[in-house]
Amino acid sequence: MADSPVAAFIVKQSGGRFKLIGTPYGTAPYGIAMPKDSGLAEPILAAMKALIADGTYKQLLDKYGLAEGAITTPAINGAIS
Repeated sequence: MADSPVAAFIVKQSGGRFKLIGTPYGTAPYGIAMPKDSGLAEPILAAMKALIADGTYKQLLDKYGLAEGAITTPAINGAIS
């Protein structure tokens, strides 16, 4: 048992020695932590929006077998806002 993104990466790198079984449960998006008032929140949000808009985000998720965990709308404090 492992976090689904970690497990997917291990499977991809294993050369067929591992495979995913079952279905992910209790999934939730990840966050990017930074100090409050660092001034980084808005630039990182803008960068995430740009990566989603130009397709880079999807390419990265596909590359590492993580497409099922994609978000469509990044947000600051998205878990509470």
